[in-house]
Amino acid sequence: KPTSEKFYTFQNWITFKALCFHFVSFSARFLWKYDDPEIVSDVLFAVANVVSFARTTYLMPAFEALGPLQISFTRMLTDITRFMVLYLLVLLAFMVGLHNLYWYYGLQTFIVFEQSTNSSRQQIATELFGGLRQTLYSLFWSMFSQISIGNLPIKKPDTVDPKLPSSTNIVDGVGMVLFAVYHGIIIIVLVNMLIAMMSHSFESIQEDCDVEWKFARTQLWINYIDNGSTLPVPFNILPTPHSIVNAFRFIRNILRDETRFYGANIRSTAFVK
Repeated sequence: KPTSEKFYTFQNWITFKALCFHFVSFSARFLWKYDDPEIVSDVLFAVANVVSFARTTYLMPAFEALGPLQISFTRMLTDITRFMVLYLLVLLAFMVGLHNLYWYYGLQTFIVFEQSTNSSRQQIATELFGGLRQTLYSLFWSMFSQISIGNLPIKKPDTVDPKLPSSTNIVDGVGMVLFAVYHGIIIIVLVNMLIAMMSHSFESIQEDCDVEWKFARTQLWINYIDNGSTLPVPFNILPTPHSIVNAFRFIRNILRDETRFYGANIRSTAFVK
């Protein structure tokens, strides 16, 4: 069939309208408010998906190949938590210092004319340390080499006479020194210290790998052997004959007049009037 006939068929027309509506529904999100309930629900749902998959690490001690790795991972997370306390102190100190140094230039803008495109655009004097949020982002991502050193100097309009000394030279110099000191403390000292801490934790676990794994596996078993559900999740949603009998006994003991029994799955305690 010709393309025009395929387009005007009922099925293809319905498919085309469905695709258009789906596209509009997603593209219209750019016009929503940032705190729209549906956007917030999508964000929470994304975080819930990450946490849901992270729950599978709870069952890793049951396997001999994955159990020791999960124990080492948990111990390293403890080291990272202790490291983050010291890192946040250093980050806060340099964030406040660089923001106080560059805050004025972060508020200054000028127009830059692009000769190649014959258009103009607005340029901020400094984009890395214009505000507290920008300074925090710049310092954090610079630890992973995501910040170019060429963006650190303050940008000036082309109308300034290059022969005259610039008033931003001392600010650029001090800012470059502070940025270099921050990199030295973070990358040379703190990151290597974190690697040494995690290596020490991994080696200490590997020395008693079998004992640590068996202890974690036994602890996992006790959670299902002790008082509680007969079956693990999600099978404990369905009632079992054992749970039905326990519920019947619990109701019967409550209705008694002489003695009341408050029972559990395994043990029961009697309180006589």
